Amino acid sequence: MEVTSFGKQMIHFISWKPSNFSIDKFKLFEISYTACPDRFITDSIMREVMLDSSISMRKKDFTDKDFPSQAIELNGFPGRAFIFDMPSNNTIAIVKECFVNNRRYDLTVVAKRDQGTNVEIANFFNSFQIIR
Repeated sequence: MEVTSFGKQMIHFISWKPSNFSIDKFKLFEISYTACPDRFITDSIMREVMLDSSISMRKKDFTDKDFPSQAIELNGFPGRAFIFDMPSNNTIAIVKECFVNNRRYDLTVVAKRDQGTNVEIANFFNSFQIIR
């Protein structure tokens, strides 16, 4: 159980860490989800507030300093995203969150900067599909 913008929730993770072959480009691909009560997502204004709150909490996993995020649509679902550049270790993190049905999904890629990874990262985010 972890504290989320919806209160304490069980968070489910699927992670892929690269083998030695790919470690020069990537550190992590991860999808996680948590339950989201109806009352937070059925009202469009509340949904926007919860997306902002959720992405703000997620940014704190990387730094205490504020940095920009943006509204996105991830395969037709409303969401938020940010890129966190970690200059101290030549790494970037790309995080996208969205609400689908009664779940908040968090998709994260941590990659080494300037390694020609744009195609793989785009393929990961574009592969996001909900199985009903």
